[in-house]
Amino acid sequence: MKLEHRPPTSVDVARRAGVSRTTVSYVLNGTPHQRISQETRERVLAAARELDYHVQPSARALRRGRNDDIYFILSRPLTLFTSSLVSAMQQRALEIGYTLAVYFNDSTMEEARRNFLIRLFSQRPTGIVSIEGSVTPKEVELAKSKGAGPCVFVGDWSECSIPAVKMQTTEIGRLATRHLIERGHRRMGFIAPQNRFLSYTIPPRLAGMREALEEAGIHDLCVLPIEAITLEEARRVARQLAADPTRPTALYGFNDEYCFHLLRALREQGLRVPEDIALIGTDNIPFCELTRPSLTSIHTDIAAMGSALINLVDHLANNREGDPILEPLPPPVLIPREST
Repeated sequence: MKLEHRPPTSVDVARRAGVSRTTVSYVLNGTPHQRISQETRERVLAAARELDYHVQPSARALRRGRNDDIYFILSRPLTLFTSSLVSAMQQRALEIGYTLAVYFNDSTMEEARRNFLIRLFSQRPTGIVSIEGSVTPKEVELAKSKGAGPCVFVGDWSECSIPAVKMQTTEIGRLATRHLIERGHRRMGFIAPQNRFLSYTIPPRLAGMREALEEAGIHDLCVLPIEAITLEEARRVARQLAADPTRPTALYGFNDEYCFHLLRALREQGLRVPEDIALIGTDNIPFCELTRPSLTSIHTDIAAMGSALINLVDHLANNREGDPILEPLPPPVLIPREST
């Protein structure tokens, strides 16, 4: 008679590792405050891998009183940056036994926004990740009241006690400006998005630019508002620049997506990049190498950022002792190309 193959159990893992079933449970569920040696932990993890054993999410959720989901809440459309961040967080979440779910809460009506968040928070997720500006400190308190896990943010919440992974936004502004100064530019321009989704990132980037300009004894900085990532808006800015004899000789275009539109719009106005106006972006997305001229951009380690966010949620959700051990994010790196 053919025997049916049964899935491995925690008892099998305990036998393979030579420990008790309770020890297996403590190790695989990350139970805090347990004195288990590193050697024992590694033996249990090795046995689980060899047997292809995984903790059942439903059982773990029942014990913790929360589901095994981590919610990423956004109040903006997906950009190439946020898409990459979602991918990085999803990969890390799966590695440590969670599921990442992405929700958009872009309603401008306060009651609709609150009702939507109440429904999400009432599902008691393991934790919540958000970008600065998408969930307010008041809404974080609402999440706690509904039994949701810890909230963490990616951004520059320097004046807020909410746990956050810093984006080093000020350093990005400094790095872009120093590069342009090294190229001999003394009249700078900054493309400033005027939508509510990105407004929080403008002050730190401008601060970084002004610090670098002040170091060099330069005080000529022109802020150019732009309403949206559209060719029509880029053309409006390009016409404004073409008509100004004292226009900036270099632009920090905020991010790569704005720069792509500006490259075409400037060319239509007869302004050459970089001969008449140098242009630099942020995010270093793959298309930067394909534009004509290729786009100088600033690279940030989005994979490291995504892992850090999920690790922070996991640490806080499981009440682990001490501060979370998070590797510092690699500093932003400028990738020079033809546009500067």
